[in-house]
Parts: sequence; C-alpha cells; structure tokens
Amino acid sequence: MLVASATTRFEGLDDPRAPFFELFRLVHLPPLTTEECRRLWDVVTGQAPQTHQIRPLEILTGGSPRLLVVVAAFARHRSLRQLMEELVGLIDEHTEYFRGHLESLPKNERRVFVSLIDLWQASSTGEIAARARLDVRVVSTMLGRLVDRGAVTVVPAADGAKRLYAASVGLYSIYYKLRRERDEAAVVEALIHFMVAFYDVGELYHVSDQLFQDAIDSTAVQRGIDRALLRRAASLDDPPSRMKWEKVERTSDKVRDRRRVDAMVRLQDDVQAAYRKEDWKRVLEIAERYVADGWVEAASGWEREHEWAHVQHLRSDAHLRLKHFREVIAIGDEVAERYGDTRDATLLYRLSSMALNKAGAHYQLGDCAAARSESRDVIDRFGKYGSPWHDVQVAAALVVQAEADNELGNAGSSIALLDEVQERFGGSDDVDVQWSVARSLIAKGEVVGRHLNDHRRSAEIFSEAVERFGRSEHPEIRRSVRSARMNRAFQYGASGDFEKELASYDDVIALPAGSETSPRERWPVLIALMYKGRRLAELGRAEQALATCNEAAQRFDEDMAEWPNETLRWMDWHVQGTRALALMRSGKTAAAIDAFRSAYALFLPRHEIAMGEMLRLVPELIAAGAPEGDLIAVLVGDDRRSTALQPIIVALRQRTGESVRAPVEVLEVAADLRKRIETRLAAGVMPGFMYPLGRD
Repeated sequence: MLVASATTRFEGLDDPRAPFFELFRLVHLPPLTTEECRRLWDVVTGQAPQTHQIRPLEILTGGSPRLLVVVAAFARHRSLRQLMEELVGLIDEHTEYFRGHLESLPKNERRVFVSLIDLWQASSTGEIAARARLDVRVVSTMLGRLVDRGAVTVVPAADGAKRLYAASVGLYSIYYKLRRERDEAAVVEALIHFMVAFYDVGELYHVSDQLFQDAIDSTAVQRGIDRALLRRAASLDDPPSRMKWEKVERTSDKVRDRRRVDAMVRLQDDVQAAYRKEDWKRVLEIAERYVADGWVEAASGWEREHEWAHVQHLRSDAHLRLKHFREVIAIGDEVAERYGDTRDATLLYRLSSMALNKAGAHYQLGDCAAARSESRDVIDRFGKYGSPWHDVQVAAALVVQAEADNELGNAGSSIALLDEVQERFGGSDDVDVQWSVARSLIAKGEVVGRHLNDHRRSAEIFSEAVERFGRSEHPEIRRSVRSARMNRAFQYGASGDFEKELASYDDVIALPAGSETSPRERWPVLIALMYKGRRLAELGRAEQALATCNEAAQRFDEDMAEWPNETLRWMDWHVQGTRALALMRSGKTAAAIDAFRSAYALFLPRHEIAMGEMLRLVPELIAAGAPEGDLIAVLVGDDRRSTALQPIIVALRQRTGESVRAPVEVLEVAADLRKRIETRLAAGVMPGFMYPLGRD
C-alpha cells in the first residue's frame, strides 16, 4: 500500500489525464469536530471535558490534531512558558511550509489572507477589508478564491445575518504572530481567553499560581495578560466569568508589583556595583533605563514621588562626578521647585543632597557667590533637624561655604567655618560626616598656607589630618589624606624645612603603589618621586637624586598605560630635567647637557607647568655651572619649541654678549630672566621655590 499526503488541493488531484489517476482513492481529512476534539483530549490528558469546555480548544487549534496535542500538554503542566516553547518548536518545524503556502498565493489573496490571520478570529468581510485597506468588493472576491483553495473556511454568524471567515488552519495565525511579527504577547492573549473559557473558577484559581510565575519570568506573558484584560468580555450576568477575569486581573496586579520590586532591587544592586567601580556613566545608564522601562510611573502615590526623587539623586551624583556641572544645577533646580515645601523626611534628604551637589557645581564653575548662597541655604534649612542624614549634608555644606568664602577673599570667615565643622562634627561616628571633617582640616591647611603664608602651621594642619584619618578605609577620606600628605611636603619645603619635606615625600612613596591599587592612588607616589628628586638635586645630593630619578622612571614604565600621553610627557620631562641638574651638581657637564637635550625633546611648550619649570630649571643649571652656549645650542635646535622660549633664549644670548633684536615685550621678559640667573649665580643653587598645592 502506498500512502501520499498533500496539505492543500492542487489541479493534479482532479486531472484524469494524470498518471495513476484511477489507482488512488482520495480521502479528504477535514479538521476535527468538537466531539473528535473531546475524544482526543480525553486520550491525551485522561480528562473528559464537557462540550462547552472543548469548544474553545477547537476554535484555538482549528481542529488540528497536532496543535490540540500541544495544548493538551499545557493542560497537564499548566505553564504558559512551556506551551510557548512547544508552539515555537512546532512553528519552527513548519516554517518552510507556512512560508511557502503564503508566498504561493497571488498578491491580493495573500494580503487578504494575512489580514484575516492577523485578526485571529472569525471576521466579517468588512472587518477584513478594513484591516487589509482594500475595497469590500475586492476582498469578497479574494475570500471566495481562498475558500475554494481550502485556506479559509466559512463560519456561520450567531445571528445568521452574515457570514464570517476564519483561517482553516489555526496554526497560520500563531505562525504569523510568532514568526512574522515576533509577537508572543498576542499568542498569550489568545491563550488567556482560552483559559478563562476552558477552566472553571476553582481550576483557574489553581492555574493562576503558575500563570503568576510565568509572567514574572517573561515580559511577553505579562503583556499578553494585559492585552487580554483590555479585551475581556465578562458579562455582569455571568458571575463565574466575571470572577475568573477578576482573578486574572489580580494576578496581573500581583505580577506588576513583584516585577517592580524586582526592578527596584536590581536598580540598587546595579547602582552599588557601579558606585564601587566609580563608573558614573554606568550609574546614568542604569537610572535612565529604570525610567525608560516605566518603573517610576508604575509606582503609585507617594512611592512614585520617592522613586522619581531617588532617580534624580542618582543622576545628580553621577553628573557631579563626571563634571557635568550645569546638568547638576538643572536637576537641583527642578527638584527644589517640585519639593520645596515638602515635609516628607525621605524627600527632604534627597532635596538636601541635591542642593549640596548644586552648591558644589556652582563652586566648580567659579560662581563662588552662588556656591556660598546655596550651601548657606542647606545649613540654615537642614541644620535644625539634627538627624544623622542631615548632619552629612550640613557638614559638607559648611566646607563648601568655607571654600567659596576663601575664593571670595574672606580667609578669616573661611577658617571660622572650617573650625565650626570640627567643633560640631569632630566627634561624629558617621564615616560620611568624618569625610567632611577630614576635608575641613585639609581646606584649612590650604587657606593657612596659601593665603596667610604660614607654611609651617599649614604643614602641621596637614599632619593632623594624616594622623587622624590615615587609617580610614573610606575611599573619599583616603583620597583626601593622599592630598594632605603631598601638601604637607610642599608646605615644609616652602617653609625651608627641607629634611621634613623629604621625609614627607618618603611617607607618600612608602604607600602601596602596585597593581593592587588604582591609578589615582598611585599618582601621588609618582609626583612625590618627581619632586623629591628635584629637591635632592637642588641640595647637591646628586647620587640620591639620580637614584630617585631611576625609581621614578621605573614607576612610569609600570603605569604608562594608565595616563594620558601629555601627562606622561610632562612627568618624563620633569624627571629628565632633574637628571640634568643632578649630573651638573656632580660635575658631569657633558652628560648633563645630553640629559637636558633629552628633556627638551619631551618639552611641551604649551604646557603651563612645564613652561614654569623650564624657566626655573635653566637658571639652576647655569648656577650649577652649565655652559650657557651649550644650553643655547640645545634650545634653538627645535624651531617649534624655541619659538615659545624666545625670552629665555634672548636672555642667554645677551649674557654671552650678543646683541639681539626682539619685540619689546620679549626684551622685557628677558631682562627679568637675566636678573633671576644673576641671583642664582650669586647665591648658588638655592632650593625653596614654591610648589602649587596638590589636589587629588
């Protein structure tokens, strides 16, 4: 016996001229009837459903035995996700068949057929025409042809007034949704309607537990439930139907609440991870994604306000760290306008934090008057609460106001505010408050050294900060202590206590500087080596200076990938310049000139710090005995660099007796440089030039 099958009728089946036409018997296999669906369901599941229960199954599957078996598996396991996987697998197996069937249809027939399966329910000619955007008469003709092909069946309307049409194979609609539109939610929507129709109230309550878990794990399932709820048809006269839809609605609400809580937990975990890595761009991405996903809007009442304020707080912090100061100010203004009169404790905390960020942003932009005003508002408004939350903000605001006062020329007021931080918060156990206490000491050291010129007192204040906070594990405090160690060295140098200056550099260099520390933590070690080497060279300790230069060069090699090229070139230039001075102090003139030539090859003429160091280094080399003619030869050997150094080249040429013509401004600067060189020649190499205060 030979058995052959075809999915649709074709001309050869009815052509008597075809080979073996009379040898075959044609058996038409129509979709299963309601009773046949019931019997198959009984065989597969061991359950005998009533006719009113099996009818939705027949409609859903189009009477397809294979699809009915797949849905029966869902009835056993009651998992929408598992059912979706089964359906996707079934569609994958038949993709070529479905695609070939659709593509074989003429253009207008295919358009009408796709519109019909997109509607996914028995539909009238007018409904199909509206979806296809074709004339009703054209659609009617195309439907007739599709019925003749067996692709569409006629479904009598309940009122008998008009005919309805449906795809003869229900899998076409599922194929279209899953493969053509990738719309799993639409499939879920149909399955929800099936569940409400198939299960009684008690069974649906039991099934809802699995439905809840499926929706938690799948956004598509949740969207499908919501679509089904929007299109439900629960009659007030049908209490069981109404109760079932209410259960589906409660499940949907429960899913949304659970997913929102999960999203909140995920937000916190992701933000904490980004904070630990100091990845502020990532913080912004997380906050923006949380808003875009609709979780802020999903909250209700006061929770929505808290969620919005939390996201704004994250954005404000991230923008401040990224130095997007205008964005920080804009966020602060928006939050202040929205919550200016709030009494909610959590919102007040958010408000005070963002107001403080705003004050800091104004300070960084150079608007010290605005920074002072904003920080004063934080102190006056939130200082009265006396809560640990607000202590953090008030202590920090006092420091910002002090820094602003200092920049505005009010050094006395600045010191008074910094002392107030010590008096009010010095004994606090809160680590974030202690960060402001540490900052207040360091800021005071800067004011005393830079504006009051009491360098020894300034160094002692920095020492106090190191002693009090040197063992802290708080990342911001550690950062502040690093700058305190470096500034202590600079202030001892400015006071003329070079031994304590060198000891302070050694204190910095002794800090861990290997791969286990961040580039920011290794930076002060490199700077300390640079300045220690220069000071040793100035003091005539040539061998120690050269050894320090070698150590610095080794550290540069280890960290080269971590720093911008311009920064590395400036640091390398500084070390090579120190090497030249140390070699001159040891009497090795030729080697010193070679080292100076190597340094000059790295010189950045537009780098402000490098230029200042060059104007100090050349007089020191001359005072140490470097031939001025040799220095001139090096300096004029590079046209691009020599243009920026015209004043010092002119000064050196004048000192060698050459008559030089140059612009008046250049000649005036050259005259000042000649005086500096003469001073150095009279007194010898003199350590003691001021370094700028170091800020991390």
